Amino acid sequence: MPLWCRGRAVLGLAAGACSPDIRNDLVFDPSTSSTTEPLPAETTTGPVDPTTSTGSTGSTGEIADTSTSTTAPAESSNSTAPAEESSSTTSDEPAVCGNAVHEPGESCDDGNDVNNDGCSNDCGTPGNGVWSTFYAGFMGVDDTAQGVAIDGSGNIVLVGITGPDVRIAKYDPAGGQLWQVLYDAGLLLSDFAYDVAIDSNDEIVVTGSIYVDTYDLWLAKYDEDGVQQWSETHPGPVASTDRGFALQIDDADDIYVGGYEIVSGQGRNAWLGKYTPQGNLIWSQSHDGIATDGDELASIDFDVDGNIVAAGVTAIEGEDNNILLTKWDPDGNPIWILDYDGPNGTNDRALGIGATPDGGMIVVGATQAFVNVLGNPVWDMWIGKFDGDGGLEWEQLIDGPLVGEDIAEEVEVDSLGNFIVVGTLAVDEDVPNTVINGQPPQRRGWVRKYDPEANELWTYDFGPQNRWTWAFDLGLEADDDIFVAGQNTQVDAQADPDMFLLKLSP
Repeated sequence: MPLWCRGRAVLGLAAGACSPDIRNDLVFDPSTSSTTEPLPAETTTGPVDPTTSTGSTGSTGEIADTSTSTTAPAESSNSTAPAEESSSTTSDEPAVCGNAVHEPGESCDDGNDVNNDGCSNDCGTPGNGVWSTFYAGFMGVDDTAQGVAIDGSGNIVLVGITGPDVRIAKYDPAGGQLWQVLYDAGLLLSDFAYDVAIDSNDEIVVTGSIYVDTYDLWLAKYDEDGVQQWSETHPGPVASTDRGFALQIDDADDIYVGGYEIVSGQGRNAWLGKYTPQGNLIWSQSHDGIATDGDELASIDFDVDGNIVAAGVTAIEGEDNNILLTKWDPDGNPIWILDYDGPNGTNDRALGIGATPDGGMIVVGATQAFVNVLGNPVWDMWIGKFDGDGGLEWEQLIDGPLVGEDIAEEVEVDSLGNFIVVGTLAVDEDVPNTVINGQPPQRRGWVRKYDPEANELWTYDFGPQNRWTWAFDLGLEADDDIFVAGQNTQVDAQADPDMFLLKLSP
């Protein structure tokens, strides 16, 4: 899936327009990097492959022996349905985490329930997989998780697309599905959900794009049981495609949305809007860059002073695309807006931003390394730290083991000021000279945790052999547990992509 096909960077493309026409019958195997025996097409199960996790800690990434399965619903859209799931454990006596006894199924047990002390509160070593769950929708459709958020009870909400519909699902802290909603705006056209946030009442806010007369930016709120409370659209000044990519909710439960709108004579403008908890627009701002048709906001956050910081992409006349960084006060007044040309002087794109305790921000995305012989861009991961005035403090490039697309998709800053970056690396696993749809044969999900000084603490990469694994978003629980969401496909058989949710120890 090329960078421009990814959810937050989609440029007017329908779901699956850039995805391989393949179907996923296979699950991640907890004991080997190879795939397991096929399961029924609508069922998927199992933890992410732990044997290939890497990192500075030398951890093997062992995952607790748990499994869940979810079957695609037979009901129509706009419905809430309980999951049909099963779970199993192999141990007769479950381990008791926190009793200072290292029991089967535990990576460690230091006798407390504190994270970030070398042993997590679920008795896993830092950077290890705890559990994973997968969703395989109806046969022949793509399923992609785009956003993840955690409520006040530790439940996880996942949003994305399943075929032409939006899927919103809630999981309990152990990964069991509580409910799901499929939303179809009608007209038998594709609808999109790109991000999710949860307010102080555990109500769920989703943004994306739905088709009305054209594709409009979409914002909706659901209660904690998945019942829709309201739904609003922002159609933009002209009848064209407008999208919401990013969400944040402040202490008053006001909602901030970032994305883009189409403006006559200006093309695609970066757009930021503030809404009341009831879905009424308070203000909006549209930013037109130096060139026409190339500006969008992909991620937003609040800094230590309650201002909104946002990152995305902007088109520069006579140049390649640059990273767009903006800061706005809560009333919608711009504090500063700048563009940054990355270290290669080529195309650059920011996909994630996280505010740091010192008033700065970590920004992540990708920069174009070069164009290959087929005329396709080759991307490297890019991570940069900026101060509160938008000045660059440091930057880092990460080039994976195979020439291809290495992309940092999102970043979160935890309670100690550490930051976690999620993305995807192009790798090669014993499939020489294989090209699928013009792309290399293997992509792996990638998560790395850094301390506040940008020293690597651990790295976790995952995804069985011969598959494309895309990690698109991450969320942090109050105690800094890490949840990663994305898509998994297989490239050597006809299978459609499935969405996954993964929990990691902090």
